[in-house]
Amino acid sequence: MNTEQFRQLVAAFLNGQTPRVWSFLVTVFGELTQGADIHISGATLTAICTEIGIKPEAMRVALHRLRKNGWIISQKTGRSSNYFLTPLGREETLKARPVIYAADPLATQAWLCLGPAQSPRPDGAVSLGAQSFVSNLNPKDAEYICHEIQPGAPLPGWILDRLCDEDTRTDAAELATQLSALCADIDNSGTLSPLQIATLRILLVHSWRRIVLKLPPLPDHAFGPDWSGAACRNLCQRLLCQFPQQGVDLLE
Repeated sequence: MNTEQFRQLVAAFLNGQTPRVWSFLVTVFGELTQGADIHISGATLTAICTEIGIKPEAMRVALHRLRKNGWIISQKTGRSSNYFLTPLGREETLKARPVIYAADPLATQAWLCLGPAQSPRPDGAVSLGAQSFVSNLNPKDAEYICHEIQPGAPLPGWILDRLCDEDTRTDAAELATQLSALCADIDNSGTLSPLQIATLRILLVHSWRRIVLKLPPLPDHAFGPDWSGAACRNLCQRLLCQFPQQGVDLLE
């Protein structure tokens, strides 16, 4: 696909807006650098950012912020710079990766639980009040009363709002629409270059990441009948499988 066609494809997907640059770069490093010795050159970062309309000065400001926050370090090689994740950046990236790249929901069951105030709760449980919470684990303790949340039997709206706020629901619905359109456009386009594939994957991962990392680890049906997250996940997986991950060496 020629450069202009690809940039039009990206612009349509982004609806003419560019993402927050520092957050986008976090996704870039998460997608392309997994080993301690893997780096991304400044030239490669510039090329990826240019494809989606991020200006070099905005990229430099974002890199400075990531260095200041301890996420990345830079290393000069002649007149160019290479960028590495720090141990902190790599740890946080690896922690989030199984959530972002998961092909399936992080849980298949969920329970609405009532128990003593201030009682211990499973990791990832969403508190509804002093004595109630939603969890993907049944505490199996006589002190608790637990009701399994069944598909097709949605929770009341006020509970759904605690599990996933309205803005996130709206973002998921919009992303599902954008991904459907992108799948159709990609199927009718030409062959993508390694840089275009890498950029496309980063956009997909970044768009889904900003939604899925806000969610508690619950099955899709726990978020109600209007939840579009399952469609987002499935469409992302389709495209990620269609366009395999590109090594940094292919982008230099």
